[in-house]
Amino acid sequence: NLKADFLQVGHHGNNNFDEAFYRTVSPRFTFFCAPDWLMENKRNETWYTVKENRALLEKLGAKTFWYNTSPNILEFK
Repeated sequence: NLKADFLQVGHHGNNNFDEAFYRTVSPRFTFFCAPDWLMENKRNETWYTVKENRALLEKLGAKTFWYNTSPNILEFK
């Protein structure tokens, strides 16, 4: 079992890991680097999964941080 306090989601959080992975890792904090159009999916593209992944992670108790700029550097002190 792999647990993590922090998770940088891969591929902007879109079409990457399944629910079982997120439940197993069960992070406390998640980081999404994605443009607004992908995070918000206002065109309702059916193959964008960021919104669902974000909702699942928040339901699991993770605090979500979202950056729509790139590149980003996270520094923990």
